[in-house]
Amino acid sequence: MKSACLVLVLALSFTACRTTSDLLNSAPIVPRTALSLQPAPMQGDTIRVAIALGAGPIRSVGSLTGDVLLPPQWTFTGCVAAQGDPLLACKAHAQSVKVAAAWVTGTHVGDLVTLTFVRTSPSAPSTWELAVQEVHSVAGASLLDSLDVRREIGGMP
Repeated sequence: MKSACLVLVLALSFTACRTTSDLLNSAPIVPRTALSLQPAPMQGDTIRVAIALGAGPIRSVGSLTGDVLLPPQWTFTGCVAAQGDPLLACKAHAQSVKVAAAWVTGTHVGDLVTLTFVRTSPSAPSTWELAVQEVHSVAGASLLDSLDVRREIGGMP
């Protein structure tokens, strides 16, 4: 019984001398770079939605492949590079647009690719989603696990 009490006293003494952060043993929070959809204000029945790279540790992208899922009653009409002159392809498939882009010298923070959509009904829903399959640096290293992909935007007029 004495040895059990001694162990308990030693354990409590050791715990009392430790700082709260030691007890939590938490890793420091490292900011992540966001990849998200950013809508521009609508112009009539047309809206432009950009795939954007936010500020953070990742400052440049070499290539990107993903899908923008669009709500019913919207039609894809085109895409343009918002930065540089990448190899760029955008192809509509039912209610999504497949996007593939590659920049030889990389990108910077901001809009990467802008897609244009037209609504076919004034009451068309307005929730969009981004699904990303791959993102690489100019050197070819995968960045997908280092990005915070913000999948959904909504509530646009």
